[in-house]
Amino acid sequence: MRLALALKAAVIEEDSAAAEEDKAAAKEDTAAPEEDEAAAKEDTAAPGEDTAAAEEDEVVTDEDKVSAVAFRYMRKTKNAIINPYVCLRNYKESKMAEAKGLSKPVKLKNEMAEFLGATELPRTEITKKLWDYIKANKLQTKTENGKPENAGKFIVADAKLLPIFKNTKSTSKSGKVTDLTNMKEGQTINMMQMAAVVGANIE
Repeated sequence: MRLALALKAAVIEEDSAAAEEDKAAAKEDTAAPEEDEAAAKEDTAAPGEDTAAAEEDEVVTDEDKVSAVAFRYMRKTKNAIINPYVCLRNYKESKMAEAKGLSKPVKLKNEMAEFLGATELPRTEITKKLWDYIKANKLQTKTENGKPENAGKFIVADAKLLPIFKNTKSTSKSGKVTDLTNMKEGQTINMMQMAAVVGANIE
């Protein structure tokens, strides 16, 4: 009798222990969804933070309404984020100064002065008049040292342009040498060399 009672008590204890384990497992299962929900909330919060950061980045362009060129200039300067208005003003002033430099009259060398009929002209006007002459006389060609065909990136030297071209012997900032001193009538220059030609024919 005592043995039977002892065995029955042992079985009850085992059942109780198993029940407790089941309850603990159930609690863990309910905790897991809560953790997943918290993680999901963090994930949903992250896009909001990214949106806020994006809005902060857009503040400069939205507030100042500057052009893409001006904005690139601003980004290169140290105070672009601190005071974008200052950067925009500096950008405009630098462009104005550059424009004034190009529009300032310069003294022409004899060959250019004779060709243009003036002793002083702004660089922009010199370049314009040269191109007006080239286009009016159809002196462009698509092949190096080719015949004039009124189109192309090469410019044919006629009798009037030749003295101006032959004055050119210069070295660019990148080290490229442009030497047209031995040029002959009918030969060509690349249109990219026109800046060197203009620079070589002013004092």
